[in-house]
Amino acid sequence: EAVFYFESVDNKTFLYLEHEVWGCELKLYELEERLQGTTFVRISKNCILNAAAVAGVRAQVNGRLEAMLSNREKLVVSKHYVRDFREKFED
Repeated sequence: EAVFYFESVDNKTFLYLEHEVWGCELKLYELEERLQGTTFVRISKNCILNAAAVAGVRAQVNGRLEAMLSNREKLVVSKHYVRDFREKFED
């Protein structure tokens, strides 16, 4: 619950809490497999977001979405992942 999202940068994975960032040993595809059936959803090639941390969503150009997190951080949901992202909120 404390994890807002996971992000891969330069072949390193990080997990983001409300006010902290930690390194993570797992790759995003490994995390995605382990987090199936939870509130986490892939939103881009390099990011898995905890849908429970989303405070609001805004449409952007080119079919993308902007997710505003409860800590006021903003993440872009790439158009390839928009459908999966929306389905998370329909469950």
